[in-house]
Amino acid sequence: MLVYETPETFTEDLVECKVTPKNKKIAVVGAGFFGLVSLAALEEEGGFDPVCFEKTDKPGGTWCYREKPEDGVGSTMPSTIINHSKELGALSTFPPKKESNNFMRHYEVYEYIMDYATSRGILKYIRYKMEVLKVKRSDNYEETGKWTVTVKNRLSRRTSTDVYDGVLVCIGHNNRPKMPSYPNQDLFKGENMHTYSLKEVAPYKEKTVVVIGMGCSGLDATVETSNVARQVYISTRSGAHVMNRVGHRGLPLDTILIRQCLFQLFNILPHQVLSWLW
Repeated sequence: MLVYETPETFTEDLVECKVTPKNKKIAVVGAGFFGLVSLAALEEEGGFDPVCFEKTDKPGGTWCYREKPEDGVGSTMPSTIINHSKELGALSTFPPKKESNNFMRHYEVYEYIMDYATSRGILKYIRYKMEVLKVKRSDNYEETGKWTVTVKNRLSRRTSTDVYDGVLVCIGHNNRPKMPSYPNQDLFKGENMHTYSLKEVAPYKEKTVVVIGMGCSGLDATVETSNVARQVYISTRSGAHVMNRVGHRGLPLDTILIRQCLFQLFNILPHQVLSWLW
């Protein structure tokens, strides 16, 4: 497993970037997967001077595993496995390593992302420990189309505002837990937690666990806690089909199913038939 180091110290001059007069100045918010891909696209097309603001001290976003969840930053479980095959989720210009698992673990995804970023030479554009506080249209937006971006250095606590020709927001949508509330929930004497914060399952040894929801994280939590818990229940509002990742002859199921001919059948066959087939 590769380890990618980032600068140990962060100073105010990291906010500055060299700008070519004819180039457009672009702010990229977030150095996760899509932030890095955006930087690569800007670099490849040319004519841009990008600067990427990353809230944490490392790139990679959700796939950069952290022992403790941080507010506003994506979180994964120690055993998280990506829910699509590596070929189906790979960048078309950068195939994954052959020795990687068909369904890569979180550290393999992180290594893949960082290998891509390193090969494209885009890590130099990232400014770490810089939190974007506000993005708004400039006062003369109608004439110039420019944006003002206010950022805070999380070490010095100082804020600064600059003007950009464009802004790419790449912060993802899984960076904060969404906890539901239920009647009489306060009467429950056990522990309530979101899978966002699930980092170990030892505390659930010989306990009864209820997992609410059958999304990817819910099923991951179910599998992990079932290794130590006395009993695990899944509560789902509408039900779902749970399918094996691996299909015929050991091939990833998604690469078998996602074919043009099958999608044509999906458009032809009635819903009742499709439900029976699944």
